[in-house]
Amino acid sequence: MRGAWLGIDTLFGTGGAAVVMNGATAAEAAIPDGLSTSEGLLTTIAAVLKKTGLTGADLRAVCFPLGPGSYTGLRIAAATAHGLAAGWGIPMKGVPTLRLLAFGTGSAAPVLAALRARKGEVFAALYRSSDPFSGEVVPPGVYTAGDVLRRAVRLDPLGVGSGRSEMPSPGIRWAADVHDDPSPGLCALLGARLAAESGFDEFPEPLYLRGFMEKAEPLGD
Repeated sequence: MRGAWLGIDTLFGTGGAAVVMNGATAAEAAIPDGLSTSEGLLTTIAAVLKKTGLTGADLRAVCFPLGPGSYTGLRIAAATAHGLAAGWGIPMKGVPTLRLLAFGTGSAAPVLAALRARKGEVFAALYRSSDPFSGEVVPPGVYTAGDVLRRAVRLDPLGVGSGRSEMPSPGIRWAADVHDDPSPGLCALLGARLAAESGFDEFPEPLYLRGFMEKAEPLGD
């Protein structure tokens, strides 16, 4: 995790960027109010680099959310990361969004990471813990909220993410709302951890998890 890593966010809150140096956030900023993600992301990246006195070529890599998430946000993240990596001559690392949510909880217990999809549906995964290399009890996918609940309550997991709106259940202990919006600094930290294990991504593709018209997939027992 040595060196400086850029993390960008296009899925949570207003979006933003951060520089993490040697495992700690050195600079972080949100896209200013009134600007869209596409309008404000590059200027926000420039602002955090200026705070650290770094140039793009000084960075170890650029980390960005792979998804699931909004189609527009994912496309902006991927296009920006590709452009910066090519221009600065640095590698990229895509970070699965559900792993990012789980990672932010710091939980040693099972974690249910869930994002609201359509009404009654969630993008979700159930992990053994927040450790980014922990096993999957339920693999990332789009499911009905009821299916996920029936599987998850057996492990008494900690829940995190906007999917809580589709799963108001006493069987899930939901983390504080602040964990539903992981920071770009957290994206950089997780990207660095993943890159140390599996290397960088030459052509990372967004993880949409389903086509626009596809229905949720059934989740067996």
